[in-house]
Amino acid sequence: MSEHNYPTGQQGWAGGQPQRDRPLPGEASVSGWSAYPPPGQGSHPTSVTGPGGPQVQTSRAFTARPRTRLTFLIGAFIGLVLGGGGVGLGWFATTAGLFASTAGQADADAACAALARTASLDLTKDLAGYIRWGSAVGMAQAAAEANPQYRALHDAISRPADIVADTFSTEGPEFADAVAKAREACGH
Repeated sequence: MSEHNYPTGQQGWAGGQPQRDRPLPGEASVSGWSAYPPPGQGSHPTSVTGPGGPQVQTSRAFTARPRTRLTFLIGAFIGLVLGGGGVGLGWFATTAGLFASTAGQADADAACAALARTASLDLTKDLAGYIRWGSAVGMAQAAAEANPQYRALHDAISRPADIVADTFSTEGPEFADAVAKAREACGH
């Protein structure tokens, strides 16, 4: 062996693994197998002496338990259950459950905002106004479906559109009265 305890030739090798006579500087002194256990023999106890410390029996080979497929499957299952539960709770809360009155209020507000921006229902002068009024009718219907207290709002907003669809006219006291009632239902 050389002065650094590096193996040379066949000397100092056992079973293809390096062997050292003494520890390298800073290493604990090891009696028995100094670097590796012989191949095929697994772990075996070895006594170790640290710098100025007592001798302790220890096992040379320590292998951590490998993660199993079962661990992965359990984790994936828990993740799917929690994720699905969160999505289901959010879906329930925003559709028919916890926030139904809030959804109705938002739809009613949108219907009234569209109504406030509509100056005329005349198909020949302002087609965009007629379409916007129709959108307000749809939003008022959605509000009434979410919360029945908005049924009167839907009826008031849809009446002028029904008159125009029936008569193709935006003239007359019936139409003017229906528009005034629709704007009053929205607070305009």
